[in-house]
Amino acid sequence: MLVICEINPILKGVKKLLVRKGYQIMNNVKSVMSKLDAIKIDGIGLVAYAIMAILLVIIVNMGVLPDNMLGAIFVLVLMGDIFYYLGANLPVFKTYLGGGAVFTMFAAAILATTGIVPASVVKTAGSFTSDMGFIDFFIVSLITSSILAMDRKMLLKAAVRFIPVAFLSMAVCWFVVGTVGMLMGNGFVHSVMYVAFPIMAGGVGAGIVPLSSIYAHGLGGSAGTYLSQLFPATVLGNVVAIIAAGVISKTMVNSKWNGHGKMMRDENDAQAGEKKKLDFSNMKQLGVGLIMAMSFYMIGTGLNAVFPKSTHTLSLS
Repeated sequence: MLVICEINPILKGVKKLLVRKGYQIMNNVKSVMSKLDAIKIDGIGLVAYAIMAILLVIIVNMGVLPDNMLGAIFVLVLMGDIFYYLGANLPVFKTYLGGGAVFTMFAAAILATTGIVPASVVKTAGSFTSDMGFIDFFIVSLITSSILAMDRKMLLKAAVRFIPVAFLSMAVCWFVVGTVGMLMGNGFVHSVMYVAFPIMAGGVGAGIVPLSSIYAHGLGGSAGTYLSQLFPATVLGNVVAIIAAGVISKTMVNSKWNGHGKMMRDENDAQAGEKKKLDFSNMKQLGVGLIMAMSFYMIGTGLNAVFPKSTHTLSLS
C-alpha cells in the first residue's frame, strides 16, 4: 500500500510529461504542415498536392488510369504544375533558360522518352490532346480571347506598324535559311519548307500540325511523316527564341530597345485609363467567350469544306 502511494505521484508526473510532449509534437506538426501548405503550386497547397501526386502514382502503378478526358487532365495538370513550378523557381533556369515553359517541355519529353512514365499514360495524354481535339479547343480559345482582350485603338495602331515588319522579317528569314541550306547541300526550297516555315509557324498545335496536313494534301504522303520532319526545327527554334529573349531581357534592361512588355511606345496614350482587371467570377462572360471561340472554329471548318483541296502533287527536289 505504501509502495502504491509512492508510485502514484510518479505516474501522474509521467502522464503530465507525456501529455505536454504530445501537445508539443502536435503543435510542431501543425506548424510544419502550415508552412508546407503555404507553398502553393498553381494555387494548390503543397500538402494537398503531395496527396494527389501519391494518388496518381498509385493509380498509374495499378494500371487503372482512365483512358479518357478525366485521366488525361489529371495527369497533365499534376505533372505540368510541378514542372512549371520548378522551372519558374530554379535560379538560372527561370532567368535565362526559358523558365517554367521550357522546363516543362524538356522534363515531360525526358520522362516519356526514358520510359519513366508508362507508355499507357503517354498514350492517354496524346489521345486527349490530339484525338479528342483539346489542342484545337485551346488554340481557338487562345486566339479569340487574345484578340477580344486587346484595346481596339492600340490594335489598329500596332497592326499598321507590325505587319510591314512581319513580312520583311519573314522574307529575310526565307532568304537566309534557304541560302544556308543550299550551301550545306540541302537545297533552297527544301530548307525553307522544312526549317523556315515550321519555325515561323510558331508552335505545334496551331503551327506544324496544320502545316503537315497542308504538305500532305499538296505534296502527297502522310501528314504524320511530314510532322516528324517539321517537329525538330520547331522545338529547337522555340527553345532558342525563348532563351534568347530571356538573355536579351536581362542584359538590355536599361536599353532604349527594351519595350518592358509594351507593344507600342505610345501604348499609354492609347490605353490611358483603360486597363482593367480581369474578372473570372462571371460565368456568363466565360460562356459567351467560349461560344464565340467555337463560332470562329466553325467558320474555319465551313471554309475548309467549301474551298476545294488541291489534288496535284509538287516536288521539292
